[in-house]
Amino acid sequence: MNASVEAARAGQHGAGFKVVAQEVRRLAGRSAEASQEARNLIDNGTTFGSAGNEIAAQVAQEFEKIQTKIVELNSAVTQIVSASQSEKTEAHDISLGVDKVSQDVTATASASEQIAASAASLSADSQTLVATIETFRATSNSMRGVETQAVFLQELQNNYPPCAA
Repeated sequence: MNASVEAARAGQHGAGFKVVAQEVRRLAGRSAEASQEARNLIDNGTTFGSAGNEIAAQVAQEFEKIQTKIVELNSAVTQIVSASQSEKTEAHDISLGVDKVSQDVTATASASEQIAASAASLSADSQTLVATIETFRATSNSMRGVETQAVFLQELQNNYPPCAA
């Protein structure tokens, strides 16, 4: 504004001042506009920065939740692995037990077959023994008669010596 006043005082010689004054006014207006635009950009940047900070804080909280869930999941997987290994060991022990029972059943079946064979043999032997006893009894009964005759003959010889011829 001072340049315009000086240009008017100088008259014709101040025409250059007038041009400069107009240019300075125009630059001052543009500078004010640019300053306002910069202020708006800064305000928007601050607003966006605050919103970005809030979003970043929310993202950080969500990442913490995810990290907590990952730790919990890792713990659960560790427990599952441990339980699986325990079950594997128990299944192996059960398998060994089943194998032992199978071996015992096989041995028992074999022993049962041997006992059955022995029982059949014993039954046959007892039938033979019964038949032998029956034969012995029959022989014994007939021998008593012979024995009685032998005793009688012995007494005859003792009581009646043989005659000398």
